Order: sequence, then C-alpha cells, then structure tokens
Amino acid sequence: MKNKQYFIKQLCKLRNLDPDSEEAKSMKDMKVVDLLIAIKEASPDKSVKVVPGKTEHVVDSDDFSSRAGCRF
Repeated sequence: MKNKQYFIKQLCKLRNLDPDSEEAKSMKDMKVVDLLIAIKEASPDKSVKVVPGKTEHVVDSDDFSSRAGCRF
C-alpha cells in the first residue's frame, strides 16, 4: 500500500503544482480517500471512448483479447 505522501505527490503532478506549495501542504489534511477521488478526477481518462453511431461507451484496453475483437 502506498502512503499518503505518495498520493499527494501524484496529485501535484497531475495538477502541475509544486509539492512544497501552500496548496500541496493543505492536502496533508485531506483523507486518503479524498486524495484518491481527486486523483481520479484530475487524471485524463484514456480507457473510455465514444464510438460514432453508438450510444454506449466502449472500453478500449490494451490486452490481446480486446485487440482480437473479443467482447465480454
């Protein structure tokens, strides 16, 4: 399991913040769950794409079965 400081550094990377800034220091008061939620919201979502003509989202992963055309 990663520690809280690791998640703070990850969030700072995603937000382009200096880890020694006041905003980064205020993240130390946040709970780990809140940090994880903030990381999820700040990270670019590369696994979901919209296929034209379809109303559902197709998950695009890099494993062999999805590249071969297998759907679950």
